[in-house]
Amino acid sequence: MNFPELHERAAFERHRFLLQPTPTTYFAVKLLQKFAFLISISGLFLFLVFLLEPFFTLRGLPQIDRGGYYTRTKEPLPIWLRFVINISLCLAFWVQHFYLAKHYRFHKILILGSYQHHFYEKPLLVMLSGLELWAMVYLSQPIRDITVMDWGQGFMQEFMAKVATTLVASGLLISGRTLYDMRECDLFGFDYIRKMKMLEGTEFPFRPQMKELSRVALCCRNPLQSGMLMVVAGSMLYPSVPLSFSRFMICSMFITGLVQAAEFNDIYCLRKLGPGRFNTYRDLIARSLLPDLNTLFFKSEQEIEEMRTKIKQLCLMEDEGAQILEPPISKQLNPEEQEVLFEDKRQKID
Repeated sequence: MNFPELHERAAFERHRFLLQPTPTTYFAVKLLQKFAFLISISGLFLFLVFLLEPFFTLRGLPQIDRGGYYTRTKEPLPIWLRFVINISLCLAFWVQHFYLAKHYRFHKILILGSYQHHFYEKPLLVMLSGLELWAMVYLSQPIRDITVMDWGQGFMQEFMAKVATTLVASGLLISGRTLYDMRECDLFGFDYIRKMKMLEGTEFPFRPQMKELSRVALCCRNPLQSGMLMVVAGSMLYPSVPLSFSRFMICSMFITGLVQAAEFNDIYCLRKLGPGRFNTYRDLIARSLLPDLNTLFFKSEQEIEEMRTKIKQLCLMEDEGAQILEPPISKQLNPEEQEVLFEDKRQKID
């Protein structure tokens, strides 16, 4: 066994108290996971209602351009303070996502060896994302004092209404289908918590992957971000209400964040596949965010199946520039390896 593997095992042993739950912490994490799922799903629903105010209005729920629970004050906040609050909420949401999306951070924190996780992290991160959506919905401030765009009446209003409706409907379909395709990826951690072994560490019981590649998954390299971008853009363009500065600011920051998230995904794929395989993958799926209508509607099933086969073959090929993202680690240490581990600890103490 070479030194890097022994070093990885030593690192795993040092983190065992974080990776190996007791019966009490196991029960607590299961409760946290269920709570995180409810927070995340409800936060996503509230955010869609919050964002799609031009299309419908639900009483009792806050939306961008009208007062909600968060604006029931005797006097409105100064416009500069409302501006700072909205910017801070959007930045807090994206800072967390960008921080974890970076490949080196994801590998360093979430993966220790062969899919080794700190047992509390997955449900905790899901819960934080949901809480940030709740905060954005209930704490953001409407800024109706400044109107960015008013489409007026007549032909332009009708035309923009059709464009916005098409964008939102298409975006919801693309995002929904992508989430369905990713059902094997265990986004909310149900399989992870269910299959986690108490007192035996938390080796991830399966390799999360998309087992099914639909036309939506093949129309662009980042279909989930593409669908959300279409929904956000459609909410900006719908002409039933003037485009206020608060809507323009929040939607613009989300569009910027979605574009940046797509770039992070491409960087991750480049590091995982290597330059050669990534270039082949980019030739197969040329567009990053803009859906390819030819792939969605006009390619035959035979052509789609050929694309699926080529992409699966890419996962089996080797590339000199690829980085090993999940080095194998065994949780059991033989006596020789334990001696190396103890020697490493002894040197640190000295």
